[in-house]
Amino acid sequence: MLPRTVLPTQQSAKNHNIPASVGGINALQSLAGMPPQDCITCHNLMPSEYGMRLRSGYTEWAYTDDLNGYPVNTLIGFQGQESTAQDKLWAVTQEGIWDITTFAATATQVVDFTAVSPQPSAARLASAGFGTFVETTNDADERFLQYADEGFGLWQYQESVDAWLLTGTGQSDIDFTTSNPTLTLAPEDIVFVTTWKSRLWYITYGSGVAWYLGPSAISGAAEVFIFGSKLRHGGDLLAIYSWTIDGGRGIDDMLVAVGRGGDILVYQGYDPDDVTTFQLKGSWFLGEFPNSRRVGIDYGGEMYLLSTYGVMSLRDLMQGVDAGTTATTPSAKVNRFLRPVVEAGKTEKNWALQIFPGDGFLQIVAPYTQSQSAIQYNQNLITRAWGLWEGVPVNCAVTWAGKYIVAGIDGRVWEYTGTTDGGVLPTATEAAIPVIAQNGDSIVSESGLDTIIAETGEPAPVPSILGTAISFDVITAFQAPGGDFSSNKRVGFIRPITIETTPTTLNTKAIYDYAINTVVETPAAAVIKVDTWQPTTVPPSTGISDWNTASWDFILTGNSSTVGALGMGNTVAVAMRGSASNRITFVGWDMSITSGGFF
Repeated sequence: MLPRTVLPTQQSAKNHNIPASVGGINALQSLAGMPPQDCITCHNLMPSEYGMRLRSGYTEWAYTDDLNGYPVNTLIGFQGQESTAQDKLWAVTQEGIWDITTFAATATQVVDFTAVSPQPSAARLASAGFGTFVETTNDADERFLQYADEGFGLWQYQESVDAWLLTGTGQSDIDFTTSNPTLTLAPEDIVFVTTWKSRLWYITYGSGVAWYLGPSAISGAAEVFIFGSKLRHGGDLLAIYSWTIDGGRGIDDMLVAVGRGGDILVYQGYDPDDVTTFQLKGSWFLGEFPNSRRVGIDYGGEMYLLSTYGVMSLRDLMQGVDAGTTATTPSAKVNRFLRPVVEAGKTEKNWALQIFPGDGFLQIVAPYTQSQSAIQYNQNLITRAWGLWEGVPVNCAVTWAGKYIVAGIDGRVWEYTGTTDGGVLPTATEAAIPVIAQNGDSIVSESGLDTIIAETGEPAPVPSILGTAISFDVITAFQAPGGDFSSNKRVGFIRPITIETTPTTLNTKAIYDYAINTVVETPAAAVIKVDTWQPTTVPPSTGISDWNTASWDFILTGNSSTVGALGMGNTVAVAMRGSASNRITFVGWDMSITSGGFF
């Protein structure tokens, strides 16, 4: 009998689509068990409902003198009454408070901390500018804003006179005295301010003691409330938050007290003087908190808290979820990266949770230095997917007047907007040159250029430097196309499918069998472009609108970035990096895959 001949499995080339990683970063599951819609990492690509969207850039908010070079530690936004048009934006540094409301060449200092006498201790001075603030209204419907930090205590802004006062003078006079002399303090000992059910609440420096005023009061005698004995894991009282569990302001609002040692106390009621109605509803230990008073935020019926456990949901805790169960926390998919960072930097004071409804994200503001790139963790509030910002100088941030304003450790203030990083506003000389647009998107008009060149013989200055392109990268989850994990595969080409305004050059590569350290190669220059939506002309009698004249803001572009990809394996992922100065959303990747038993 002749020996049986075993033929190799016939190779076949098929097209396969890898969808955009709308599930975001997944550091919770193994590389082999990761869902195909997730990714191993992504920088500056925000997972959205329809793809991976390049984040916006940042543009200079004001052409300033860098606020004497001091880091901006707090941004304060104030929404005035419509009749007064007194919307205000302030930046707080170790030296004082600066008015940056308008686009001015130089910021105006409205509070000079260096003139305060006596000056705080060195320890407290190092904490100056890291503050909290709250807007409030008195019984006469006058608008105020109160600000407190560990360096210089409690300050108040009064809208009617457009002025700041150190609490203790005029209408801002608050009496922090009791029959116990050890509890009596001065306004400069107040380090935190918030509001709960129309009452202003304050925290005393280095203690577990809080104070509160009567309903709608902004002055008068304050009452004391001692939390310290209930903070079982030690540490002083770090913060107090108001948690609206139904997403609106009502009688169900709970008071959340946060201890530096990791304890959370949740109270329900109305009048803290009435022990029969103001009751402790629960307490939890969440791991140690960073040394910041901005580790909590209330949004849409949720209360988020940042600790060494990651980002926790107080709603989940109230429903019995174990705080230590990594898989159920809001930050579960990024905790493997996040938790060591929080642990290592927990002494820093600028940790914060911020919400920007305009772009639909929750942001973890994380410390950075001049020698390292700033990294911020961002979660899509709709899909709960996580992505990373890299290179945006966020030492602090505020949502104000529909804008997201950020500030860096170099004293510069920026608006999160535009399509490039680091765009600057024109100087006074440059602003006189005719421009086509403004606020980070402007260029010199041809007439302006001609005029300048004719008069000076020199190249014309650019009124608004557009900034640099935004770099991005992503490594998708590994997949076995067609569900076949048994056969070897080789990628012939990859075509990114994008929605963008301008074709973008991309470095794209196929990587096999979990080799995530593979360097992305230089792309091939093949581009397939569809310039417009067609048809361009439709007879009016048809009742069908003309697509080409409608408000479509993007063009569809596909790049064949890898041809004849090297390597082979049972599973494949896409690694891609690039940079762009235009709006771009990645929908997915098409690839041609040859599979078989032998090659």
